[in-house]
Amino acid sequence: MKLLLKLIYVVILPLASLFTTVWMIRENAGVAIISINIGILILLIINAVNYAALFNNWRLIPYISYSFIPGIGFLIGYDKHLKEFTLIFLFIHAEITWRDKKSNQDIFNEYLEKKRHV
Repeated sequence: MKLLLKLIYVVILPLASLFTTVWMIRENAGVAIISINIGILILLIINAVNYAALFNNWRLIPYISYSFIPGIGFLIGYDKHLKEFTLIFLFIHAEITWRDKKSNQDIFNEYLEKKRHV
């Protein structure tokens, strides 16, 4: 339910207002109606930013970390233990997870893995 509320207030309402404003401009609506709709759009965007900031522990999008690697490759992988996806496309290595941030233990384990490979 929390995810649905955040999705409505942060994504759906601002996009609906934006599409309505563009539609009104294309259909040659009156200047007053377009001005009111642009004001509503600005208020909805401010509301979306505030809503996203206050309820930042509700995840809508995953945490993505990426780095550049010195090689060319293509890979799509999934780690069951860490519950994250790994993507390698040309020179970019990306890890996608739904955790807020990595724990200290995860960071330490990555450091040890990098030391082993060097």
